[in-house]
Amino acid sequence: SFVLRQRFSELTIIVGLIAVLLLLWRLVDVITKFSQRRLVERRNMPGISIVLFLGRGAKIALVVFGTIFTPSTLGFDVTTGLAALGIGGIALALGAQKTVENFVGSVTLIADQPIRVGDFCKVGDTSGTVEQIGMRSTRLRTSERTIVTIPNGDFSSQKIENFAHRDRFLFNPVLRLRYDTTPPQIQAVLRSLRETLSAHPKIDKTSARVRLTEITADALKVEVFSYILTNDFNEQLEIKEGLLLTMMDAVNTKGKGMALPVQQLLFNNGETGIEQG
Repeated sequence: SFVLRQRFSELTIIVGLIAVLLLLWRLVDVITKFSQRRLVERRNMPGISIVLFLGRGAKIALVVFGTIFTPSTLGFDVTTGLAALGIGGIALALGAQKTVENFVGSVTLIADQPIRVGDFCKVGDTSGTVEQIGMRSTRLRTSERTIVTIPNGDFSSQKIENFAHRDRFLFNPVLRLRYDTTPPQIQAVLRSLRETLSAHPKIDKTSARVRLTEITADALKVEVFSYILTNDFNEQLEIKEGLLLTMMDAVNTKGKGMALPVQQLLFNNGETGIEQG
């Protein structure tokens, strides 16, 4: 009959629609994995975040399209339902402000890119490597090998310190010389420290300086300020270690050595007091 043929036609359309949606779903998965693999090979970390976000957005769009188109094919009027859905969506948005805030925060993180997958950063009191930027939250792998999940709304509103873009490391030790070091010895120590900085190939010569900055009650403070020209953390540790050992040797050989906190016992009219220095 005509009615049966009409129902069979509608059923055929629905089955075809579901097949097309499943095909598109699998196609989104294939494209996402292929793009992610190519971006990993090219070491394009920000592109990975964008691809993952677009893949999830495409899947959500497919689900919404299938949910709306299927009742329309069966002859149901979806106009009223869409209007009600819009009103319900507004009410839901008001009741789920945190969820909407997290979604907007994820869009901000992907668009502005203050951090990328693979970056080592500090957010508030939490430090770690970014493993995933999701639609609701961002996951960090800490130095303790634990996973910290931060909602994107909170993540995007906090102060973010990204260590991945650092082009050099600050070298700024303060050396405490003994109080009985004579002025000629201090000058000899300063000259030796300056020569150490100027002779090192990984030290930025334009920023390097060594100065006697303060005379305190227990020590003479010498400030060393320079930048180590490397962005590799382990390399800067090795350079820093060598520089500190050389500077300690200069202080011990050219001067009287490093100042140490001491305590002195003072006797006055039979009373004992402790003077700390």
